[in-house]
Amino acid sequence: MSYDENDGNVTMEALRRELDELIEPIEEYVGSLEDDDCTLKDVESMRKILEEFLEAIEDKQGNEKNLYRAVEKAVDKLNKLDEKTDHGLIETDEREALCAFFDAGAAYVGVDADDIAGEWRDW
Repeated sequence: MSYDENDGNVTMEALRRELDELIEPIEEYVGSLEDDDCTLKDVESMRKILEEFLEAIEDKQGNEKNLYRAVEKAVDKLNKLDEKTDHGLIETDEREALCAFFDAGAAYVGVDADDIAGEWRDW
């Protein structure tokens, strides 16, 4: 989870660690596949989408409108990427990790969310 152990607040540093923890097992799994539909390039695209999300919310605590725009934009891109990979990139474990990641991003901004991505996600 992306909370500072000292005070329970979500930090950008913790979100970046969570992003790495989310991506690493996907890289390992996809790297072991002999599947042309889902490649390491797709995983790198996922990382870039999530990094762009973090950039969009960084220094925007309290800006709920910006948060929702950033989540919608990132989720829309992830939907398209997952469709491109014939739904092989985002499966159950990845979906749960992504939802937790977006909810932690919401907490960073100051919004209490439970599946903030749910409104837009197809995965």
